[in-house]
Amino acid sequence: MYPRPHVPRRHKGQRRDTFLATNWAHIELPIECKSNGSGDPFDDKQPNGEPKTAKRRDALGQILSYAELVLEYQQRTHLFMLVFFGKYYRIVRFDRSGIFATQKMDYLLNDRLLIEFIWRYVQLSPEDRGYDTTVLRIDQNSELAGKMRQRRDDLEKAQPDHYLTALWTEALDSRRPWWKVKVEDDITKKDLWYVVGKPNFQAPGVRGRGTRGYVALPLKIGEDGEQLGEKFVYLKDAWRVVAEGIMPEGTTLKTLNDYKDVPFIPTLLSHGDVTGQSTRSPVVWELLHPGKTCPLKQHQHYRSVVAEVGKPLSSFKDSYQLVKAVYHCALAHRAAYKHGYIHRDISAGNILLYPNKNGHWCGLLNDWELAKDRNRELIPRQLERTGTWQFLSVNILDDPGSVVVIADELESMFHVVIYYAVR
Repeated sequence: MYPRPHVPRRHKGQRRDTFLATNWAHIELPIECKSNGSGDPFDDKQPNGEPKTAKRRDALGQILSYAELVLEYQQRTHLFMLVFFGKYYRIVRFDRSGIFATQKMDYLLNDRLLIEFIWRYVQLSPEDRGYDTTVLRIDQNSELAGKMRQRRDDLEKAQPDHYLTALWTEALDSRRPWWKVKVEDDITKKDLWYVVGKPNFQAPGVRGRGTRGYVALPLKIGEDGEQLGEKFVYLKDAWRVVAEGIMPEGTTLKTLNDYKDVPFIPTLLSHGDVTGQSTRSPVVWELLHPGKTCPLKQHQHYRSVVAEVGKPLSSFKDSYQLVKAVYHCALAHRAAYKHGYIHRDISAGNILLYPNKNGHWCGLLNDWELAKDRNRELIPRQLERTGTWQFLSVNILDDPGSVVVIADELESMFHVVIYYAVR
């Protein structure tokens, strides 16, 4: 972005082909620079600032990809970014509800606002800069990290071919941060801690629930220091949608678990909202558009922990195991429906394989965050159709406003079988 006479000189002896990889886990404030004004990722002439030209759309896609990488490698509630294009710049803020950007400003004519933003930014607390302080980074040279590696080594010696050994080994990727995660448990009313490594699952994109799934171990903190629990659990970190009639996934699971007759579903151990962490974009949008209906969804940071650590349905060994797993999920859904709940998101990714007490692989119907109580008034709760569109029934795809019924769920299960049968 420098004018030719002002390009910094290379250090003596510096190689021309030397490039350093970006460390996304430690970026504080991303800054993107374009050489001219055509690299502006927004368009002030459009009502919502959305770009129309291909070059601007490419620029928007680029900064979104950078934001996604920062959110993937770090634990953030929101993120600020500076975008320079020619002599202009914008300040951009991302969260799970949407993006807000300032109008483009000329820093050659007025650099005061830019300097003031940077000055104010460095004065902010970690929370206000977007860091999630309910999660602590683990030093990979610490005693706790050594205990995590020791658990991996013990598994590799005792059960080298066990699926949990592979999952925990993959989680302890030294190139990714490891974390201590706090769950503010609604059940015990206590703060519970877990240790995790690289996510086992990471939802793509910036906007939305931003779901991450971790193979985790409970962390006990006492007089003897930090000790790891014996059994692996599965921790889900997501930004749930806040809307009338939408319950936290853990609330649904606890209700179904308490009935004692709903098989092949996860067993809830703990869950709760993260205090003080909800998206602000809808609030700002309403302030700027008084009297209008906000198109942005409100999201609340939420964590849940279940006892079962499954493996993807895609790892089935034969057609019998595939059909058996889907059948188990049909049994789970039938029992849940008897108590008034319908899943509404049957898909290949939401059916897992899990060994029962006898070591036999069973199906596990997972991800109940979109479930609905059919005893309540059956009206649409969100502006657009939810669910995994590749596995939705033809009826729902043709009429997105219609209510999901059992026939739609059975068709989704059929699509799962066909999907894996022909893959």
